[in-house]
Amino acid sequence: LVVVGGMIASLILALIEDWRMGMLLPGIAGAVVGVAIWLTPESPRWIMDRHGFEAGVLALRKVRRGNVDDEARQMKKIADAERAAGQVKYMDLFAKPGLRTRFF
Repeated sequence: LVVVGGMIASLILALIEDWRMGMLLPGIAGAVVGVAIWLTPESPRWIMDRHGFEAGVLALRKVRRGNVDDEARQMKKIADAERAAGQVKYMDLFAKPGLRTRFF
């Protein structure tokens, strides 16, 4: 996609005669992404974590066809396992040798 974006930018720059507009292209692209991000729906797993299992299943049914119960149960199982594993603090990345070798 980066190559396609570069080609489109090159074609637009070939058609534009004012260099200032060419300098605005990255800002325009950023504005489009900034607006589009608010139109993107949340993931079913995020909904499941925040609003419960049933809400996550409903969201999953919007993006999948057929029976989604197995996938929803698997998502819940993985989320529960990650929650049980806990979080690593930033200082642990430097203090614990096993994490330090993975991090650097």
